[in-house]
Amino acid sequence: MYKAKALIASILIILAIAFGVTLFKGGNSATNAGAILEWVISFGFTFYLLTFYVDLRQAKGVHKGELHGVAMAQNGYGYGYR
Repeated sequence: MYKAKALIASILIILAIAFGVTLFKGGNSATNAGAILEWVISFGFTFYLLTFYVDLRQAKGVHKGELHGVAMAQNGYGYGYR
């Protein structure tokens, strides 16, 4: 999931640079292109936030301290702390 976040963030950064260029370029067509880029960036940011939902839904139903290293080692799920 980190690769998806990195890909979305990279695309959004490139689009933000393009948006900044259209702001300073001026003209009616540049203003229209800037408005379109602004909407594309906002929808892209929405998808970026949805990637956090995918990451955090795995923690649903896990109680506090259940994923701690010592508890994991006692349950046979890893090495724990040594």
